[in-house]
Amino acid sequence: MKKPATATSRKRRTLRWLAAGALLVGAALGTLVVMTRQDAGPVPAAPTLSRLEQEAEARFAGSKPYITLPNGKRVPPVNAAHELQMKVNAYKGLLARESEDHDPTFPLKAEAELARRQPMRAAIEWNDVTGNREMDFNIEDSSTCALGSQTELTVAMEDIAHYPCLTQGGNFWEAGTKLSVHLTPITKEDPLWPGLLATTKRAMAAEAHLAKLDAAKGS
Repeated sequence: MKKPATATSRKRRTLRWLAAGALLVGAALGTLVVMTRQDAGPVPAAPTLSRLEQEAEARFAGSKPYITLPNGKRVPPVNAAHELQMKVNAYKGLLARESEDHDPTFPLKAEAELARRQPMRAAIEWNDVTGNREMDFNIEDSSTCALGSQTELTVAMEDIAHYPCLTQGGNFWEAGTKLSVHLTPITKEDPLWPGLLATTKRAMAAEAHLAKLDAAKGS
């Protein structure tokens, strides 16, 4: 006949169950920690910002850039990289305005620089299995593209590397493809000129700003 459990035996049994339960919970938590660490993987390193990017972030800290559409609607940046790009562009605009304030000849220098860069409208036509194809884009600086004074030329895909400004949209042509290139110089009368001039001013001002910082650092 089974003896009835005493208070002491019941207490020991309860302690054994509690101890076993604690071990199971501890094991489960340990497994969860291991699984969480394995799933998370290594933390990617934050991208290193350039000096200009760092200054732009500091200048516009706490503010959110946006794009204003023709209808007045404000559109936020699509991601963090786009937001940083917008801040850098805005910061370059501030540097350009400062350059104009300090140097009355700065706009004329920018005009001369843009003319030297010989901006072009470019159209490339070719044939592939889908039929006639065409790609249109703008070349902001054709001065180093070995084009000379040519505005109409035929280039084999294998020779396109000789004209790097023609591949700024990518080089995706198959071997043996013949490309017909049509170039139109962008002059002061072209609607694109003011926008390109503003871009040139920002680039020149940013370069001068960084050169000044480097000179001060080296002195």
